Amino acid sequence: MANFRKRGARWYFQIYLGNDPITGKKKFSSKGGFKTKKEAQLAAAEIEKEVYENTYVKEQDVIFKDFTLE
Repeated sequence: MANFRKRGARWYFQIYLGNDPITGKKKFSSKGGFKTKKEAQLAAAEIEKEVYENTYVKEQDVIFKDFTLE
C-alpha cells in the first residue's frame, strides 16, 4: 500500500515493503519528483507489482560487481 504526498509543486510516494528478516524492522521505499499525483501512482503501482512478484530490487542494493563479468 502506497502513501502519496505533495511537497511544494511535486508529488512523492512511500511504499511499505515488509519487515527485514534480520532486524525485524519495517522496510519502506520512497521516490519523489513527480509532476502529477497520477505519475506517482503509476510508478508506485509498478514497484508494488515487483514486490508482489518478488522481483523488486532496491536501486541502492545493487552493486557494480553484480553487472561485471568475472
